[in-house]
Amino acid sequence: MAHIALFHSVLGLRSVELFAAARLRSAGHEVVTPDLFDGETASALDEGFELVDRVGWAAVVRSARQTLAGMPDQTVLAGVSMGTGVVADLWPERSATAGVLLLHAAADLPATVTQVELALS
Repeated sequence: MAHIALFHSVLGLRSVELFAAARLRSAGHEVVTPDLFDGETASALDEGFELVDRVGWAAVVRSARQTLAGMPDQTVLAGVSMGTGVVADLWPERSATAGVLLLHAAADLPATVTQVELALS
């Protein structure tokens, strides 16, 4: 069993993320799906980017960091689209992270991740 934090896309926390979390829970994992936009969602990408601008990236990451504060150090960090950016910002702070799952986007890898670690994953 793993502890997983699943961060949503720029469209906000929607049924797709909740469904993914439910599937992971049914496999025996503990999953949290923090709502980084406090209940707001967007129906199109341009609206989503406006939402991120309004909320502010620093507030998004701060909310994600607060979610992780009560979770084990070995929590798996998972992100969908914009959520991969959240993972990329938090991963360097969590050296014991058990795994990283980046869906529908790429993120810059932290400098602390070595080629050896990448080959082993």
